[in-house]
This record gives sequence, structure tokens and C-alpha cells, in this order.
Amino acid sequence: MKLDRSGVIALVVLLIIVAAASSAFLYFKYVYVPPSTENVVEKGDCVEVNYIGKYASNGTVFDTSYESVAKENGIYDANRTYEPLKIFVDSSGTKSPPSGYENFSSSMIKGFMEGLIGMKEGETKTITIPPEKGYGVKPKIGDVINLSSFVGTDYVFKIIDIKENATMPALYQDYFGNGTTTLYVLREDWHKVGEALSDMLSPYPAWKNSSVVTKLNETKMWLYITPSTEINENFTWIEVNETTGTQITFPENKSKITNMTNDTITVLINPAINDTIRVSQGFFYTPYKVEKITADKINASYSMSNGNKTYREFDRIVVINRNQTKNITQEYPASVLESIFSYIRSLDPTFNLSLNKLAGETLIFKITVEKVYKTSQES
Repeated sequence: MKLDRSGVIALVVLLIIVAAASSAFLYFKYVYVPPSTENVVEKGDCVEVNYIGKYASNGTVFDTSYESVAKENGIYDANRTYEPLKIFVDSSGTKSPPSGYENFSSSMIKGFMEGLIGMKEGETKTITIPPEKGYGVKPKIGDVINLSSFVGTDYVFKIIDIKENATMPALYQDYFGNGTTTLYVLREDWHKVGEALSDMLSPYPAWKNSSVVTKLNETKMWLYITPSTEINENFTWIEVNETTGTQITFPENKSKITNMTNDTITVLINPAINDTIRVSQGFFYTPYKVEKITADKINASYSMSNGNKTYREFDRIVVINRNQTKNITQEYPASVLESIFSYIRSLDPTFNLSLNKLAGETLIFKITVEKVYKTSQES
């Protein structure tokens, strides 16, 4: 049997392919030595890193791990120890360093962490980090803060105003003093005409879906109240003070509507002596025991641990206007809002809003990997 010319060519090509494959196999099996990753930074490693951080805009040094550089640039802090950072390379921020390396931390900005990967022990390089991978971007009017994924329902805020040199709100003065601050005004941006407010936001949580939005503007909404209980039907009355954040829960199933018109609802609270009225604020509550009941008042006391009593008087009859307005804005001092932003960023790395002093800055870091601990290869 003879091969024609095309058959000869095909056979030659096949032999070349087989020979090449065999050579490659023998090379990778007996000759090729893969590059060593012994001293190369990978995810899961622990590293010691020295650095010099500068503003990209003007080259000013704002931070460093070198004492001499800090002194040269007028940023020396006598209360600080200047030494290499101990970094656990985990850009997700969800893992912990292995046993024996507990003093290494992954709390580094994303761009810094990414810049370390692939570097060798002893290597120095310069990296440029944009705000999105650094300390975030500063919030501005019109920015939206979407918390829906954290609470399982629509929960979106929009920044509608920023007030400079404003007086610290009374709610925060115990923590931050009564000086001036920057206030960020956030609008509850998920409300729609026709919606019924959730129990958490309704001024009347005792009545489910009772507060319906009839109108909205930039700062407030209009509500119409329709109770979920009938006249003379017993229920548990809950009173909310939105200004102080206080909630008063009266004795269970001992309140009722006595009268209802198109304009007003009248509620009568009818506890018994020794019943408990709970006054809550945040996670704490104070139990008041009913001591005296008149036609329109309830007198109750709280017994303290030292045996003394404090007294409080509650209205027994409550008249509610069915047409109401409710504020849909909240004012946050910069320090409080940054704490909120930090918490959101810890849960969602894609969230970029920040009030850190370095927010909005493009940064340049000169980094040197002093030591690599190959913890990524430890079992």
C-alpha cells in the first residue's frame, strides 16, 4: 500500500506533534523547576511591612512606619512606636490569622492589601491607591445610603443637606459635648403614598398597618390613622415618643377605643392596681407598678435597689388626631455618621462613603516587605 502525497504530509505532522508532546512531558517532569513562592506574598500569609504614605496631590508625607521619616516631615508622635506593620493578608476581612500570629491584622485598606500580593521578601515598590480602594469618598448632598440588604426590606436614605458649624444635637451632647459639628441631614427615601408604615416606624405600633401615607415632601409625610381594633375591643396600648426615643407599654389587653370619628380616636387605658407599665429606652426598660387610678390619671412607682421609690404619672385617656404629619429626616453629627459608615463597610466592602480625614484622597505608598511568613501553606 502506498501513501499519496497528502497522507505523507499528515503522517509527518502527526509524528512532529507526538515528538513535541513527549519532549514537553519529559521537560516538565525531569528538567523544569517551577519558580519558588517561598518568599512571595500570597493571600493567607503574614508579613511585616514598612511604609511611607503621601498625598498624591502634593507629595506631603502623612504617615510612616519609620521614626526618622516622621521626624524629617514634622509628623513625629512620641506616644507611638515606629515599627513595621504586622499584616495578615486577607482582603476579604473575614478570616483570622493562624495560631501564633494573633498580633497580625487584616484591617488594612483594600489597595494596600492588594499591592502586597506578589511582592517578595526584601522588595520595595510604590503603589498608588485611589479613594475607592483607600479611605473612601466623602459624602455629598444627593448621595444614597442603601441599607436594604441588611434589614430585609426597603431602607434607603438620601443626604439632603450638610450643615457646617452646627450645634451638637441634644441627643448626642452627653457623648460629644455641646460644641459645634458638621450635621448630615438624611431623608427616609423609601416611603410612597399609600404605604402603611411598619411597626418599627409607626407612631402606633399597637395597631398593625394603621398609619397610611397620604402625602410626601422633602422633609415630612402626612398620615391617616385607622386602628386595627374595633370600638370597645381590648388591646395592648403602646405609646411612642419619637423625640426622646421612649416607648411606654401599658398592661396587656387592658386598653380600648371608646370613641372614633373621622378626625379623632379616643383610647381609654384601664389597668388594675399592681399592674406593670414598662417604660423602655433602647435596650433598657423600667417597670412601674400601678398604685392609684383616677378618672383621667394613672399613678405608678418604680422601686429602686436601695428601697427608695420614684413616681410617675400617666394619662389614662388619650385622644389621637387621625390626620398627622411625621418628620422623615434625621440629623447625624459627622462622628456618629462615620461610625455608621465604618460598620456598613465592615459588612459590605463595596460601600465607599466615608468621613475619615483621608476620604477622597488618592494616596501614594512606598512599601517594603521586610519579612514573609508563609502561613498560607500551613495546614
